[in-house]
Amino acid sequence: APQGQLARVAGRWPGRQAVRLDQGYLFADDFAPANKSFTVEAWLRVLGPGTHRGNSDSTNGTLLSVGGGYWDGWRVTLSYPSRVLGFEIGRPQPSHSVGMQTTSVADGVWHHLAASWDGQTMRVYVDGLLAGSGAYAGAYTPPGDKHFRVGYAGAGWGSVVMDADEVVVFGRAKSAVEILADAHFYAPLAEADAERFRAAERLLDSKDTAAASAGFAALAGSKGLDEGYRAV
Repeated sequence: APQGQLARVAGRWPGRQAVRLDQGYLFADDFAPANKSFTVEAWLRVLGPGTHRGNSDSTNGTLLSVGGGYWDGWRVTLSYPSRVLGFEIGRPQPSHSVGMQTTSVADGVWHHLAASWDGQTMRVYVDGLLAGSGAYAGAYTPPGDKHFRVGYAGAGWGSVVMDADEVVVFGRAKSAVEILADAHFYAPLAEADAERFRAAERLLDSKDTAAASAGFAALAGSKGLDEGYRAV
């Protein structure tokens, strides 16, 4: 924790704790995506721009990363004031990263965040639903910095004040319904409803938003659907 101590704060559930990050960060050994495929999931609560600024004094920060995310590795970022999430995979010089962005996310509440790559498409999910996607079928460039970081990582990006709870990495690209179930692990999801989610997510992923909206609306009327899924 450079330039200060990590602070423990109230977690997602009564009696549980999380850690608040800004100048400090958590890190572990990095990992090489098997067959260009991985998923990273985390419970995070973002609280605003941090102490460190990005290039040109920008108010943005890195949430999760391996390496720099520009010429190697990958990174998930958040920009202010837009509160838009970004997901980039680095490519070696003289090229640069390829990436995508999501719609904005709210400050001050816990979010389940997931980023996945299946060797063809990069996707970001917020609270179990697809928030953005982008195509990338190129190579993965292992980083020189052999760390998986939660929080500030430099490389032209600043820091975000955020609370971090669970963080987990999978060696494959998890399906949309798997990520939905992870975000709402406390609620049962019948297979028939899961298939409806799959169909609507496929439409959303193909940019057919009108048909996806109709599919989700029909699902919301399903008898027996848990209220957590109905709210989503």
